[in-house]
Amino acid sequence: MKISDKFFKRYTFLMCFFPIIYWMISDIFNANKYIKFLTVIFFSLFTMLLDIEYRITNKPLIKKDLIQLILWNLIIVIMLIYWYIRFVY
Repeated sequence: MKISDKFFKRYTFLMCFFPIIYWMISDIFNANKYIKFLTVIFFSLFTMLLDIEYRITNKPLIKKDLIQLILWNLIIVIMLIYWYIRFVY
């Protein structure tokens, strides 16, 4: 099953609003720091899986795509570590 370009672009655009979503969850629901961090992990893992599936199913992988995929996922993991140190630890 291919992921449509329209869905991928919309979801990528939605991820730009992630700080607003995070603020809404933390302030409206008075969530503790572990729930906040689990929300960050959920969005990050979903983004990583969506990006991997999009690149694998929609076009043949070339070396450039593999490098972009590895770098993007590395950035997400580094951001997760930063969020953990900043908010949980």
